[in-house]
Amino acid sequence: MGYSLISIVLPVHNQADHVAAVVEEYESALTGVPTPHETLLVVNNCSDDSPAVCQRLAGEHPSVRVI
Repeated sequence: MGYSLISIVLPVHNQADHVAAVVEEYESALTGVPTPHETLLVVNNCSDDSPAVCQRLAGEHPSVRVI
């Protein structure tokens, strides 16, 4: 059997006001799943604080990466 990984890909554009809540919900839900997971935050041409919020989330959760 091969390696299994759940990948959540979230595009982020000017979502500083709610992206943390979305990521926290995914992280909470996936904690109980036995399969490893990753959450990829794809930041796209934001004019708000979204990139900084995403970087903070990546620092708080080992499974979160910012692209």
